Amino acid sequence: MIETRAVRTEELDAMLEIMCAAFELTPGPARELFFRDPFFNVENKRVLVADGRVVSCLTVADAFVWIGPALVPVAGLAGVATHPDFRRRGFARRLLCDTVAHLRGRGTPLSALIPCSPSFYRRAGWERAAGHARTLIPYPRRADFAEVRQVRPAIDSDRNAIGRLYDRWARGRTGCCKRDERRWRALFDRVKGRALHCGDRVDGYVLYEFREDTEAHRVLRILELVAETDAALRGLAAFLSAQKDLVAVEHNGPPGDPAAAALACWLGGDESGCRPVTEWLHGAMFRVVGFEAALRCLAPCLQGLDGTVDLICRDSWTSPPVTEAVRISGGGGSATVEAAPARRGSMRIEGDSGAWAAVLAGCWSLEDAAALNRLHVLGGADWVASPHFPRRNPCLPLPDHF
Repeated sequence: MIETRAVRTEELDAMLEIMCAAFELTPGPARELFFRDPFFNVENKRVLVADGRVVSCLTVADAFVWIGPALVPVAGLAGVATHPDFRRRGFARRLLCDTVAHLRGRGTPLSALIPCSPSFYRRAGWERAAGHARTLIPYPRRADFAEVRQVRPAIDSDRNAIGRLYDRWARGRTGCCKRDERRWRALFDRVKGRALHCGDRVDGYVLYEFREDTEAHRVLRILELVAETDAALRGLAAFLSAQKDLVAVEHNGPPGDPAAAALACWLGGDESGCRPVTEWLHGAMFRVVGFEAALRCLAPCLQGLDGTVDLICRDSWTSPPVTEAVRISGGGGSATVEAAPARRGSMRIEGDSGAWAAVLAGCWSLEDAAALNRLHVLGGADWVASPHFPRRNPCLPLPDHF
């Protein structure tokens, strides 16, 4: 007999054992992290049980993510794993699809995850919807900006000031998560490399870590750098470049981030082997869970809609398959969103849950998806709807990866 459900307390050790085997974790430290997780919630730990034995597991990590002007609840999925003795039997996919049905029942709009195997998750309804730019600066030069005098390590009492700065920076920036006090506390506990620039107020900060290339040389990996002023950016750049024994600085951030260009200019060399290199890395995959719920959450993006369009999302990956028809309408002001069957001859847009996920998250514009033949547009619906589903270049910051 097979069942999927929330893990029971007496099954937590079996779940942890599966995760250690799947991700090659050392049991002792993994156990400490597992039970110390500030977001630990048994109801969000889902398992597949076969004949009384836990064989697959995952964890739901609830978040709120900005998509344009809308703040949308997203169920992040992490730690998807199957016991080595039970792999290639479809258990992980069954658990994923049943979890989607469970999330739909509780009104969740979207789900997201960081994939180790994109093709596997695409076959379960997820689609690539976010990424980030990584700039590697080998053998960084020293940036001796005077503003470094206003930079210092960030301590616990700085969390609120840094959080307010982050809120200003992240608002409306697609892919960024809303961080409450508990999330910032967990970040400070996990990330030990922290510094801030403080002039009249905190106007810049950086979260970073070191990766040891050799015993004597280190790569400084920037997880997040936020600067409201040029002075803050110069000060933080000088602070980072002054760290000892660096063979490289690695910046990770949204595409076109001015901080990456500035760091490359100030710290990068001209000689062969010292020039900065930027590459695009795929990140989170998104999935529609509840189509109507997602569109209701995205109502701020529909402001100014002028007309009526029927939107249809087909999810053939769950059992049973689900089709949702939603009507959006407006007269140039606020838009309404309602579940309604598509009308004969109406302006209509149809597609599967993966395509809609990429569009709603802003990875593809509606026009992109239509050109890829992933969404089918009827009756000139694109003229009405396209302005409200643009490409937004979503980037889920590394500190918020599920």
